[in-house]
Amino acid sequence: KTLSDLLVGCRDVTSSGAAEWFTKQMDGEWVLQSGAIADGQKSILSCTVEGAGTLSFKWKVDSETFEYHGKTYLADMAAITYDDERIEFGGNQDWALVTLDLQEGEHVIKWTYEKDNEDAPDWDGQDCVWLAEVIWTPRAVVPDLTALKDAFGTDSELVRHITSADGLARFNEFLDACHVANVGEIKPVQ
Repeated sequence: KTLSDLLVGCRDVTSSGAAEWFTKQMDGEWVLQSGAIADGQKSILSCTVEGAGTLSFKWKVDSETFEYHGKTYLADMAAITYDDERIEFGGNQDWALVTLDLQEGEHVIKWTYEKDNEDAPDWDGQDCVWLAEVIWTPRAVVPDLTALKDAFGTDSELVRHITSADGLARFNEFLDACHVANVGEIKPVQ
């Protein structure tokens, strides 16, 4: 499996930083794993999604933490950035589901694993982050009746059915299961 195979619905998939992300099997499931990096380095995975929709994924991290005056702080961490948002995750955390509701526009998503400049002498973890089940689900676009008539013809079966409230409701149920790039192209979600 490639990085792109595991980022369902995403485009422009790249890996950068001091060490690239890679795919591997973990407990019988394909996952993405951050590259092995040294102190002060980053491993970055990025992709682009377009329009309004939902990006969901699971992530797990095993990273160094330190204690200071009775509080635990992240020394190394996983972070996701998108639009003007940043979510941080660290320590020894098991799989957690994250769902992002994104509005219209182009969104560059970046998952980063970054290390601080020092290692704790007594820490012995795996020092990375894993991603699984990354899925971009675009929100269906409901075209107006004029656009449908232009695309399918005024006398088409589709246009005749959606002139009623019942027909429009059935069409919206259909759109919930499909991604409509424009009214001339209706295709199933991959």
